Amino acid sequence: MSTFSLEKERWHDYFDNFSRVMEPVPATLEIASEAIGDQKAAENKTLNGITYDPKDDVLELQLGDEVDHLIHGPQEIYITEDDNGFSAMEAVDKDGAKHILILNP
Repeated sequence: MSTFSLEKERWHDYFDNFSRVMEPVPATLEIASEAIGDQKAAENKTLNGITYDPKDDVLELQLGDEVDHLIHGPQEIYITEDDNGFSAMEAVDKDGAKHILILNP
């Protein structure tokens, strides 16, 4: 398993490619911040895709039919890959909150 920082200029292409080739898989989304503590925003919801809009500087995570999670002004993105590829992501927003997506195959 390896974790790496994804450079901002690669975000749009990386997530477009990822969303094109990914198989639907259950995922859990957690948010950790000093203001709200640690909370689960979604648990075992099907990950439908991840997109980054450089114009509006928004990272969007689509989970199931009801969760469309927007991260405004992401500052850093870390990707964790295992033998099967993408397994987790951590995005740090402009306020320092961590949005942690974990695939649950």
